[in-house]
Amino acid sequence: MKRKQNFFLKDSDEKNQIFDKLRDDFGIWKRNVQEMNKPFFAIHTDFKQLFLKDISGGALKLYIYLGFHAKYYTGELWHTNEEISSFFEKDQRTITTWFKELEEIGLIFREQKGFRMKANTFLRPYGFSFHEASYFPDTKNPHNQIIQQIETSIALKLELQFVLIANFSLKEFTIITIYKIGEVYECFYFLNFYESHMKSLRTSLKNLEIKFDNIDIDSPLSSSKNLHQSLYNTILKYLEDSF
Repeated sequence: MKRKQNFFLKDSDEKNQIFDKLRDDFGIWKRNVQEMNKPFFAIHTDFKQLFLKDISGGALKLYIYLGFHAKYYTGELWHTNEEISSFFEKDQRTITTWFKELEEIGLIFREQKGFRMKANTFLRPYGFSFHEASYFPDTKNPHNQIIQQIETSIALKLELQFVLIANFSLKEFTIITIYKIGEVYECFYFLNFYESHMKSLRTSLKNLEIKFDNIDIDSPLSSSKNLHQSLYNTILKYLEDSF
């Protein structure tokens, strides 16, 4: 508290100098890390929305540890409970509890191939993945193609989470159907819908008791230079605003 009070009493120029130095120090460190090509483990922004609020501190520490040691392209490692408990200076029962939590929330798979063999631990995919849906926007009732896709997915027992309607100034709509498969959210998008199509689509979704919602966007997704990035940002913004 005393250190913070001392900072608060400094004049504006001193505070700005401290902030500028912190910014410069971080920039220098970041460039040095890039030049050294240090190994790293990426945790994507999906993790915040899907796991961060509820995951325990111990399970989170274990997940980061596993990430540092997993193979880059397969997500696989063979570290034992003994090795991990030694690193964290925790008993093996605690490590087992952390592993169980990670398995229950779908972030890892861990099993032995045989008796007295080391367990294989795999990091599992999570987050949002995007696919352009095949449909013909110039047909008389293009919304029927979305409904047909949804009805087929229901018949196949796919887990439809909800439908998001991205609205650009009532001029152009993008429809995103979001399915959950494991901890991956497979998103199928339909571009170039227009206001004249929306009433029929909303009515059909209500009749099927499908959850749907709307989000206003500042520019048409169909003209985005990086469409999947724009779709991802749209979904994250919706989640941030809604929860």
